[in-house]
Amino acid sequence: MVLGSVERNLFAYYSKQVNRLAISPDKRLLAAAIHKKVYIYEITSTSSTPLTCLDAHTNNVTSVSFHSEGKWLVTGSEDGTIRIWDLRSTQVHRTESSYLAIKRVALSNGIYPKIFAHTN
Repeated sequence: MVLGSVERNLFAYYSKQVNRLAISPDKRLLAAAIHKKVYIYEITSTSSTPLTCLDAHTNNVTSVSFHSEGKWLVTGSEDGTIRIWDLRSTQVHRTESSYLAIKRVALSNGIYPKIFAHTN
């Protein structure tokens, strides 16, 4: 059963490949990892212009994941960094480093969330 659909032209302004997509738990936001940046879109908007751009990685962003409360976004990159973003301020809250490229990341639920990352 299809409950609805969203169509968005992510390439209206960017000529890079989309590496990963994630939808916030409240289904309000779409995070698109495009090259070294993550663009945040409002799903119900008809605009192809992002709400904000998260720009701190130095290589391809390979993973994006929302925390269950939707206030945090965690990103992983081929640059070996994991960044936790505060979506209320769009600032990096915390950065962790690895000597390996990050392929997948997630945040656990709870008051003190843990970061889970995979490098292969």
